[in-house]
Amino acid sequence: MNARARRHEHIRHLLTASPIASQDRLRDLLSERGLAVGQPTLSRDLREIGVIKTPEGYRLPDPTTQPTAAAAPPPGAALATFVISAERGGTMIVLRTGPGHAQPVALELDRNPPKGALGTIAGDDTIFIATRSEAAAKQTLATLKATAGLA
Repeated sequence: MNARARRHEHIRHLLTASPIASQDRLRDLLSERGLAVGQPTLSRDLREIGVIKTPEGYRLPDPTTQPTAAAAPPPGAALATFVISAERGGTMIVLRTGPGHAQPVALELDRNPPKGALGTIAGDDTIFIATRSEAAAKQTLATLKATAGLA
């Protein structure tokens, strides 16, 4: 088993027991098991596994409610469900969600990036989207607002 698969297995095991309040705590728990991991790698691992952040902490999604490939939600579903506002500042777009809902929206944007978007950064209830230019930001904002039902 390679190092990545081993980390993923340990992360799943830890999160099966209970939610973990922070990535720092999860890193400590992994370190106790002999797995030293940097924060960027841990963030990438969590994204690859599909871990979600809730008000109680990081947890695995409920397998009984996970969409299958055949029944995956349509692109834009998280935007329409969770985004409550969107605005532009220069080449950046800021999306706001309710507490704990920025991660699923950012994941959707990372998997299906809007034209002109360079990347996303998500917190608990805020997502920043970097674009190539102000013109790209204007067009991307219009697309995101329409998708989210804010237009």
